[in-house]
Amino acid sequence: MGNQQKQFVMGMLAYASQRDLSAEKLCRLSDIDLSTLMESEYSNFSTKQLNDLWMNACHLSSDPHFGLHLGNRYSLRHSVLWARS
Repeated sequence: MGNQQKQFVMGMLAYASQRDLSAEKLCRLSDIDLSTLMESEYSNFSTKQLNDLWMNACHLSSDPHFGLHLGNRYSLRHSVLWARS
């Protein structure tokens, strides 16, 4: 599960960066160690960290639909894979 979580968080941070949000700030506010995330093959996150990441992304982007816009960036095939995990 850790690798899927890492892929998801990395994708979310990449999208946030495209929206001119700081990945470092998002991680810091969400209690996620960005250097560990980048260096490790697998990462596990608490529910609180993932929820905080969503909330901080919505707040910093001033976009309450951040998750919907992120979802639009992924193909249907990817979302089906995530739904099964």
